[in-house]
Amino acid sequence: MPLVVRFFIPYYRKLGVTSSYEYLEKRFSYTVRSVSAGMYILLQLGRMGIVILLPAIALSVVTGIDVKLSIILMGAVSLFYTVLGGIEAVIWTEVVQVIILLAGALLALILIPLSLTGDSGAVLQTVQGYDKLKLFDFRFDFTSATFWVVIIGGFTLNLIQYGCDQTVVQRYLTTPDEKTAVRSLKLGAWLTLPSTIIFFAIGTLLFCFTALIRAR
Repeated sequence: MPLVVRFFIPYYRKLGVTSSYEYLEKRFSYTVRSVSAGMYILLQLGRMGIVILLPAIALSVVTGIDVKLSIILMGAVSLFYTVLGGIEAVIWTEVVQVIILLAGALLALILIPLSLTGDSGAVLQTVQGYDKLKLFDFRFDFTSATFWVVIIGGFTLNLIQYGCDQTVVQRYLTTPDEKTAVRSLKLGAWLTLPSTIIFFAIGTLLFCFTALIRAR
């Protein structure tokens, strides 16, 4: 975050560009901009395939609607409000998504423990037996999720996302001024910690739920 605040945000706003790829055209050429934008579009197409498929499967299980029909409906609705409302519609939709996502996650944190079979001792034993409470792994092993992999890989991936990814850069460029852009980035960074803890906790609880069922 300090690097993005110090170098990226002021530079983007000073140039007056509408995307990170517009900067590439000014700095290099239209060809570089086109190739970079094309690679980004391909990445987003692959990402959206997963993002749309997973909720479509969930909707199909809950409502009985065909998965393909769910995908078509979600795609049509998304295209409709994006074209009609522009970037403002996208931003407000993300606000609603965050509220729904966190509300669902907090509800899961309440409901999953209530569904766990066995006493608290059995749950704790299961968690400890599979090293689910181990926070740090300082081994110099770059083939697993050790502390060093998370730090180096996380720094690199987040610098790419928060410095160059258009889905994030457009948020800096739609704010009234630089201070507001920096404030929004800081707020997002501080909210990352509790949200990460919540979803990791859900993962651990689901693991316990599955392990205890198999143990019966």
